Amino acid sequence: MLKSLNKFNTPLRGALIGSIFGLIFSVGYIASSIWLCSGLLSCPGHWFPFFFIGIFIFISTVIFTMLISIILKKMYHFFDVSGTKN
Repeated sequence: MLKSLNKFNTPLRGALIGSIFGLIFSVGYIASSIWLCSGLLSCPGHWFPFFFIGIFIFISTVIFTMLISIILKKMYHFFDVSGTKN
């Protein structure tokens, strides 16, 4: 599966991997928030705060993994001593 990602450029690969991790983190946050607030009396009356924070987690994870993949690729090319530059 990971070899099929090699046909995409680096920012798109980072976005794909980030969207997978972001989806896992944001759904986990939203599910645990709903589960915790189902037993508490002082939680917000609506689902908007959980949704917006979940979307923020998703977007920030995608952007973070894109930036990290670009930085790591540039570092790989900078420290490559084999003489082959791709």
